Amino acid sequence: MRSGLPSTYPRSCPGTLALVGPRRAGKTYFMYWIARDLVNRGWPHRSIVYLDFEDVRLMGIRPSDFDSFIKVINEEAKAWNGRVVLLLDEVQNIHEWGRWVRTLLNRGRYLVVVSGSSSRLRASEVSTELRGRYIERLVLPFSFREFLRVRVFKPIT
Repeated sequence: MRSGLPSTYPRSCPGTLALVGPRRAGKTYFMYWIARDLVNRGWPHRSIVYLDFEDVRLMGIRPSDFDSFIKVINEEAKAWNGRVVLLLDEVQNIHEWGRWVRTLLNRGRYLVVVSGSSSRLRASEVSTELRGRYIERLVLPFSFREFLRVRVFKPIT
């Protein structure tokens, strides 16, 4: 990332990185950035899986589908150093999503990043569901000054 900008996600995490914030704040783009950063640090593309739970093809996914979900992930993803990164976008759309994430973490094979809009996935819900097994990052839209700094605009003097 450009110098002068803060570190945006931890290099190690106790389980899950939870991205929360208002709609249209950039949580999905932040997930793409995490994936790109991991690839730049040597992770193979096939060890990183992004799932958007607003996709119509995933509507109605139920806890009874978990075994099929894991089977498909294991068939498509190739673990790197024994791990697969799962980027689960708009996770609040999965019924009992917290149980899904806890089960994934208990398997020890998955590094999980979850996101959700604060209107539907509250920080209190994340803390209840993941019980100390997560790091939360509040993602807010850039201020105009931050936007200019990222775009490397120089002030006119």
